[in-house]
Amino acid sequence: MRVTRIKAENFMRLTAADVELRNGVLEIVGKNMAGKSSLMTLVESLLGKRYISERPLHEGAKKGKAEISLGDDDGDKYVVKWRFTPKDSYVTVESCDGSHISKPQELLDSLVSKMVDPWLFARLATGSPADQRKAYEMVKPLMKFDYDITNIVDHTGYADDPDVKALMAEYADSTPLDFLVAFETFLSEIRKEWKKTAKEQEGRVDALKEQVPLDKRNAKVVSVGDLVENQQNQLEAARRRERAESRVEDAEAALKAAQSELEAAKAALEECPECGDPADYAEEIAKLEQNNEMARKAEHLKSEQQSLATAVDNVDVCEENIELVREAKSDCLASADSPTQGLSIEDGKILLNGLAWSNASRGESLAASLDIGIALKPGLNTFVCHDASLLDDDMRALIEKRAAENDVQVMLEVVGHESRPGVIFVEDGVAVNGESDA
Repeated sequence: MRVTRIKAENFMRLTAADVELRNGVLEIVGKNMAGKSSLMTLVESLLGKRYISERPLHEGAKKGKAEISLGDDDGDKYVVKWRFTPKDSYVTVESCDGSHISKPQELLDSLVSKMVDPWLFARLATGSPADQRKAYEMVKPLMKFDYDITNIVDHTGYADDPDVKALMAEYADSTPLDFLVAFETFLSEIRKEWKKTAKEQEGRVDALKEQVPLDKRNAKVVSVGDLVENQQNQLEAARRRERAESRVEDAEAALKAAQSELEAAKAALEECPECGDPADYAEEIAKLEQNNEMARKAEHLKSEQQSLATAVDNVDVCEENIELVREAKSDCLASADSPTQGLSIEDGKILLNGLAWSNASRGESLAASLDIGIALKPGLNTFVCHDASLLDDDMRALIEKRAAENDVQVMLEVVGHESRPGVIFVEDGVAVNGESDA
């Protein structure tokens, strides 16, 4: 559908208007302050009261009204009617087939493009970060991506990860780019955790290094049980020696009576080795325990160093995977089919011919914005363009081409002093079809 007719009485600068509108590019011609913008604003008011001035009545008027007919080549479908008072404005929508419209603004919202004025999108694309984000979110669904996200998931080794599977399910109905942005955030969080772990491990390693001298870092733990068993054997040998000594004493006492017994005892005595003082064993065990304590710390140090190396390796893997995802985002963007030539999106921003939107000429910006408005597929194919006098001939020709290719209606506000065929001429608040128009 498109706007087929506009009537107005005492609306803003318009005192009277009754014009028929054809399809394609249609110039709204008149001097400055004649009422051209008021006619354009009335079309924008299809989107709601926020487009209507706080003082919509023509100066000195007590009431006003306006009508916009919406239809196609087969005839009108709806008539939108406004009443204006000094305090408020009221809108109703009548269906030409007689059906009742209980919620007129809801119907209009479903028909009229939010980009009825393409300059609005251009202002968003060059505005504040919040405005640029709005423009980005508006364009993103219009980008057609030819990219399979399972490739990057497999490449990074997360195909079987339950969290990534859940992430893929969450973004199943979104664009591949949305998933890749979320996946990069996911990997960044993992990297953050591994960096935290690596820092903690590094602290533990440094603390252990202070406790374990360099020459003790290869110490081995020795079993105390083996030492105790050896000591027990030594003690048993000592007891045998004591018994042998007793036998020697007995034998010497009875030397005269048992010389042979004495010789045998001496022989037994010779077979027994010398033994140290048992009190020395406790000191040896204490030294062994001290050595073992240092050896255990050395082993703990090696374990913590291995954990640190693992954490650092995982950070490196995360870095590599994040870089892979960023490359995948570039590939995904390269695969996109955009609604207008030269349009691309990157990191929440919209680019035109590879540059920030603000670098585009007014004509390029308008043409691209119109393409985006058309791509949003509104039910009402009518667009308004204020300040069209600033467009050069090439840009005007481009706008006309876009309108013809997409069968849309584009109203251009043009400063002029004379009426001519095919235009809507506005003079002193009165809007009429140009000379020789039907």
